[in-house]
Amino acid sequence: MYCQIPFGQIGPAHYAIRDLASKLGRTPDAVALKLSNLASLDPDLQARGVVGMRHGASIDRIVWNEFFGHWDLLAEASPIAEIQASTPPLEVSRLVRESATYETEKMGTRKERRGQAFFRNTVLAAYDGRCCITGIMRPELLRASHIIPWSVSLEKRLSPMNGLALNALHDAAFDSGLVTLDTKRRVVLSSRLKEQIPKRLFAEFFARFEGAAVADPMRFQPSDENLAYHRERIFQA
Repeated sequence: MYCQIPFGQIGPAHYAIRDLASKLGRTPDAVALKLSNLASLDPDLQARGVVGMRHGASIDRIVWNEFFGHWDLLAEASPIAEIQASTPPLEVSRLVRESATYETEKMGTRKERRGQAFFRNTVLAAYDGRCCITGIMRPELLRASHIIPWSVSLEKRLSPMNGLALNALHDAAFDSGLVTLDTKRRVVLSSRLKEQIPKRLFAEFFARFEGAAVADPMRFQPSDENLAYHRERIFQA
């Protein structure tokens, strides 16, 4: 849950926190406090000077050390893996009903779908539900884009450090190697884009962002190694 809720939304008012608190027989404040304790252990937040409760329980550090980086375990154990972190409360019941169909699927497919949902939720939460290029915030238009493709690396499939929050158009362009990021995380465009897209559309949707640095996530910074792979192996200069 810590991974899948935007840091700025961690609090007793969040619907997923209230729901978990009810199931645990605890108060939403107690659950939110536990999540804040985890924030004090997050290296990305520490680098930003952001901390949670400085004197969290020792069990918090034990849990953090056991699970951080083990994305497959987190995805399988996640209480909200099928529910997008940005989904309004009115949509929760529908998604939960749909997730019940997982029980009739093969275990491998169920695990894969939970993993994909966890990856999406975690990446979008890290970017506060915004496209890192355009700032678009509509969940329906956002994608959690893999930097190293899903099919290439089993180890990195679910790692949020292998993800970017992109709108659907730029996700498709990034996935196809028509857009990449340089070493300073600035947008680089393939020459093929200009050749194959009408000038007005190229100017509006691509050229205006060329050379601009993308927004950094609050947590789970994209790996430089992964971005280098994309530039060298996927990008079509």
